Order: sequence, then C-alpha cells, then structure tokens
Amino acid sequence: MNSSIRRITEADAIDFENFMASIFAEDLSTLVPRGNTPPPEQVKAYISRHATGDNAVFLAEIDTHMVGSIALTRFGRPQLDHAAGLGLNVAAAFRGQGIGRALLQHSLQWAKQSSMIERIELEVIENNASAIHLYEQLGFQREGSKRHAVKKPNRYFDIYIYGLVFDKG
Repeated sequence: MNSSIRRITEADAIDFENFMASIFAEDLSTLVPRGNTPPPEQVKAYISRHATGDNAVFLAEIDTHMVGSIALTRFGRPQLDHAAGLGLNVAAAFRGQGIGRALLQHSLQWAKQSSMIERIELEVIENNASAIHLYEQLGFQREGSKRHAVKKPNRYFDIYIYGLVFDKG
C-alpha cells in the first residue's frame, strides 16, 4: 500500500468533488454541513485559489485513492491576513490510522515555511474527542467556545476554537 500527501491541482477537481461529497454525506463529529455539496464550478474555483500561493489544500492518498484533505485558507483582510483557517477531513473508513496527523503535520510544516502565515485557527465540535486530542498534541491551544453553536436532532453541541501561533521572530 503506497500512501502520499501532495498539494491539490486543478486535475483533482472531479476526485476532490467526489471525496467532499462523501464527507458531506456523513453526520459524525464533523462541522461539514450534511448534504450541501457545492456545485462543480465552486469546487474548481476553490481548487484554483488553493493550488498555488499562500492558501493550500493537501491531499492524502492511498494507492491513488483520495482518503483525506486539509485546507489552509488565509482570511484575506489586511488585519487578519497573517492568519489562516484550517479544515481537516478524513474519510470515515480511514480514521484512526494516522492520516489526519500526517496531513496536519505536513500542513503545519508548510505553514511554518510560508512568509505570510503566523497563526492557524480552527473550529472543532465538542464531541470530536480524537480531533481535539490530535490538535492539542500538536500544540494548538483552546482559545474559546461557541455555546450551542451546532444543533443536531435532539441535542446542541458547542464548538471549540483552537489556535496555534508560530514564533517566526
């Protein structure tokens, strides 16, 4: 079994769209909106913004099968442009196998080498204990929460906000 992590390219549009559709269909401990797959032209524009420059999407593949993705997206406003939001997705069948950790470590290394990114922030739903544990192991600190931010049938969940600041001085 060959595994790899690489930056997304425009040639990945169809596979990435299918991968994200499978993630969007899940209703686990994720903040991805169930069933709201974006249209193909939105996916292509997203890839175009992340294929080069200081935004990035990295893909995890096993034998050329897409099993995970991680996105770093700068906020695009002068006061916030030193920071990037992070989104991590791993296919359900491949969770717990170190793919999320590998993607996160790869993207953190890339961000540290970026001249623009000094801070990464993310949001995670409170019941995603494995993701919270991973983020904390890799140096993210909980900075706050949004109470009752997610409503799933018969229950509210808080969202935790995590941040990681790079000392580039």
